[in-house]
Amino acid sequence: MANKRRLAAFLLAILSLTAAVHGVESPLELGQLIMVGFSSTEVSPGLRRSIEEGKIGGVLLLGKNVRNPQQFARLMADLKAIPAPAPLLIALDQEGGRVVRLSPAKGFPGFPTARIVAQQYSTAEAYALYSQMALMLKDYGVNVNFVPVVDIDINPNSPIIGQLGRSFSADPAMVASYAEQMILAHRAQGIITCAKHFPGHGSATVDSHLGITDVTTSWSSLELSPYRYLLAHQLLDLVMPAHIYNQAIDQAFPASLSKKHLQGILRGEIGYQGVIISDDLMMGGVTTLFSFEAIVLNALQAGEDILLFSSTDPRLAEKITAVIGRGLADGRLSAAEIRLSLERIKRLKERLAH
Repeated sequence: MANKRRLAAFLLAILSLTAAVHGVESPLELGQLIMVGFSSTEVSPGLRRSIEEGKIGGVLLLGKNVRNPQQFARLMADLKAIPAPAPLLIALDQEGGRVVRLSPAKGFPGFPTARIVAQQYSTAEAYALYSQMALMLKDYGVNVNFVPVVDIDINPNSPIIGQLGRSFSADPAMVASYAEQMILAHRAQGIITCAKHFPGHGSATVDSHLGITDVTTSWSSLELSPYRYLLAHQLLDLVMPAHIYNQAIDQAFPASLSKKHLQGILRGEIGYQGVIISDDLMMGGVTTLFSFEAIVLNALQAGEDILLFSSTDPRLAEKITAVIGRGLADGRLSAAEIRLSLERIKRLKERLAH
C-alpha cells in the first residue's frame, strides 16, 4: 500500500510539472474539469480523498446512491462536510415523471413530467410546483439540477424524450416559457440549472444512451430557439450537449464532441459563453465509436468545460487527468483553452460560494 501511495504521489508530481509548463498550474485545477459518479450510498474513503485533494470538481448522484430520505440526508451531510479546494458541484437529474433520482418509490415527493406540466399547469403554477422541487433539493444540499429539458417534442415516439414526456411541448415558445419558470424557481433557491440536450434531441428515433443517434434528416434549426430565448434573458447557467449526429453539420463527430456544434453554433452563432458540461461520456452514443482517450480529448477540443462520467471506477479521475496531461504535453490540447474552461467554472462556482 505504501509503495502504491508513493507511486501515486510521483505520478501526481509529474503531472503537476507537465501542467505547469503548459500554462495550467496543477492537477488540482484540472480536477475542476471532472465530474464523476460513485457506487455506494455513503461516502467512501476514496471518494473523500478525491474531493479533498481536488481530483474532482463535482459528483453525480444516481439512483444507486439513494435508498430513502434519511440515508440521503446523511450522504449529503457527509459530502458537504468534506473540505474541498473549490465548492463541490453536487448534481442530479430531478426532472419529474420517471426521470428522477429522488423518487416517490424511495419516499420522496413526486412531480409530474414536463409534458403534463405544460398541459395542465399555467406558467405561474409551474413556477410554484418547481419551487417545491427546488426547495427540496436545497434542503438536502444539492446545488445542480440537470434541468430543464428544452428539447422540442417533434417526435412523440422518441424513446428517450417523447415517450417519457420529458419535453414541455412541440411548440418552441412554450418550451422556452416553461423552461424559464423552472430555471427561475431553482435560482430562487440558489440551485444551478442546465439546459439540455443541445442542439435538440426531440426528433431522435434512437436512445443515445444505447448507440449512434442520427438526426440528420429530422433536426430543425427551430430546436435552437429555446437556447436563444434563455440566453437573451440571462437564464443559461449550464448547457449540456447531446450525443447526436447531424451529418449536415458535422460528418465526423456527435454534437457533444463537435467543434462545429459547440464552437460554431453554441458559442459563435448563439453567443453562449458560459460553462458547457458533457452528457454522460459513458453512453453508447460516443463509446460505440471512440476510445476513452479520444472521448476526453475530443470533448475538450470541441469546447466542453466539464467532463461528466457516470462511471464509478475509483481511479477514473486520475485516468482523465493523465489523458489531459498528455494532451497538454504534446499539443493536442490548448493550455489557453483549458484556462478559459477553468475560468468559466470558477465564475460558476463563485455563485455557490455566495
